[in-house]
This record gives sequence, structure tokens and C-alpha cells, in this order.
Amino acid sequence: MPFIFRQRPWLRDREVVPKPRRHLDLGLRGVDDEWIAASAVAGKADVLVTGDKDIRETTVKLPMRVCSPRQFWEQAHEDRTGYPGRPRSKIHR
Repeated sequence: MPFIFRQRPWLRDREVVPKPRRHLDLGLRGVDDEWIAASAVAGKADVLVTGDKDIRETTVKLPMRVCSPRQFWEQAHEDRTGYPGRPRSKIHR
């Protein structure tokens, strides 16, 4: 079963954050990027996972870690604190 399908139960337990009343004026090129960052801040996200280079490389300090999907994937496999996708010690087939 693909990784994302195994994570469905975990994802269903997460909070959905409504669109904030205003964005953060980070100076990003895309107005949609401003709303994505504002939503992550409003939702008190621990991590903002995005493929958007403008958000990842903004000079404005956001109150959460910002990383690419690849960086998050790699961290999830290294992390021993219970993030989804943590590798098992043995694979049984």
C-alpha cells in the first residue's frame, strides 16, 4: 500500500484551519503564497511543507520550519519521535 494511503487515518485526525482574514505581507511574488504562509501561521503549524521556492527562501522569519516535500520525507524517515513514515526496523513480506 502506498505511503500516503497508510497516512490517511493520521491525516483525518488533524485540524483544518479556515482562511485567515489577511495575509502576512511577506513580499512573495504570488499572492496565493502569502495566503498559504498566513494559513500555516494561523494554524500554528510545526512545519510548512511546500514545493514553492519563494516561500522556502523568504527572508522573513516564519514561526515554523519550512521545507520541501523531499526534505520532509527524509526527515520523517530519520526522526525517531513518531512522525508518520518512520522506517520499521524489519520489513516482512
